[in-house]
Amino acid sequence: MRRDPSYAQDLIRFVGHLHAHAPRTQLARFAQESGLSPDDFSPCSPAFPGCVAAVDGSNATVVESGSFSLIAARAAESAYRNGACIRRRRSPLRLFRIAPGTVSTEYEDVYEECTGFLPETPLKSEDLSAAASVVRDMLEYWVAAQAVSSLQAGDCLLLDGSLRVSHASHEPLLLGVLGDAAKRGVGICALTKRSSLTWGGGIPLVWTVEQYARDTGVPEPWYVPVPSGIVDQQRHAQWEHGDLYLAKLHRRAHSAFKLEVPHNGVADPAAAFAACAAYAGDGRIPGYPYPLLDAHRAVAIDADVALAIRQDLISGMGHVGLSARDYLQWFGDYHDEFARY
Repeated sequence: MRRDPSYAQDLIRFVGHLHAHAPRTQLARFAQESGLSPDDFSPCSPAFPGCVAAVDGSNATVVESGSFSLIAARAAESAYRNGACIRRRRSPLRLFRIAPGTVSTEYEDVYEECTGFLPETPLKSEDLSAAASVVRDMLEYWVAAQAVSSLQAGDCLLLDGSLRVSHASHEPLLLGVLGDAAKRGVGICALTKRSSLTWGGGIPLVWTVEQYARDTGVPEPWYVPVPSGIVDQQRHAQWEHGDLYLAKLHRRAHSAFKLEVPHNGVADPAAAFAACAAYAGDGRIPGYPYPLLDAHRAVAIDADVALAIRQDLISGMGHVGLSARDYLQWFGDYHDEFARY
C-alpha cells in the first residue's frame, strides 16, 4: 500500500488523539474529580453456589438487494452449576425481510408469536444495521424470559449488553424479565464487552478506573460503582434500568468491564459479581464469564449458516418457478465478482 504524506499526517493526528486521551496521564485528575479511593473497591468473591445462566443473540444479513434484505436472527441460553453445563437451548432461526422506509410486518408477527401481544411501536427500517439489532434483541429478551422462569432464588442470569433498550418495543420485554427475576429472587447482571463511557471530555472511563486500581494496588478481582457525575454522556432515566459498576473479574483479565445490575436492589449486587467471577477463569478468555462465551458460541450465525440459508432460499425459489438467474438479478453482488480478480 502506498503511504503518501496525507496518509502519514492522518495517522499522526489519530495517534496524537490517543496520546492526549490516554488514561495513565490523567490519574491524578481522575482521582480528584471522581472522589474515588482504593477503599471504594470491593473484592469479588470467585465462588458462587447457584446456577449461572447466560443469554446472547446473533444476527446476520443473508442476502441483500437494492430494495430489501433478508436478516437471520436467533438467541441462546447456556446454564451452569458447580462449573458444569446443565442446560443449553437455542431459539429457532428466524428470517425477516427488511426494506428501507417500510414497517417490518415480519417483526410484528414474530413479536406477537413470542410475547402474545403486538408491539406498541412498529419497527421502521431506515437503518438496516439498527433494524437487524432490534430483531436480535427482541429474541434475546424472549429467551431471557424463558431462562428466568427456569431459575430459582439465589441463581443469576447474565445478559450481553446493558439494561437499557434500543427500541421502544423492547421496554415491556425488559421490564418483564426484570420484574419476574425480582419476584423469583434471581440476580441479573448485564455485561458490556466494549464500553463507550468516557469522562473528562473523551477519556475512556473503564480503562482509567482499571489503571487507577492497578496504580493504587487494588487486588483483582474487584468491583466498584461508577462515580456519580463523572460520566460525559447524559443518561436518560426513563430508558435506563440498571446501576453502573466496573469490574475486573480475574487477575489475568485483559481488561475490566462495565456491568449493570437492576435498580430495584432485590438481589445483592455482590452476588451477581461473584457469579461472573466464579466463571471468569477460562484460560482462553480470562476475565470473561464463560457462560456468556458458551451462549455466544451456540448462537453465532457464521458463514456456513448463512450459506445454508442461501441454498435453502435458492431451492425455495425454484419450487415457485424462479430461476438461478432471478436469484442473481435480485441478490448478485458485483463486489463478489471484484474479489475474484
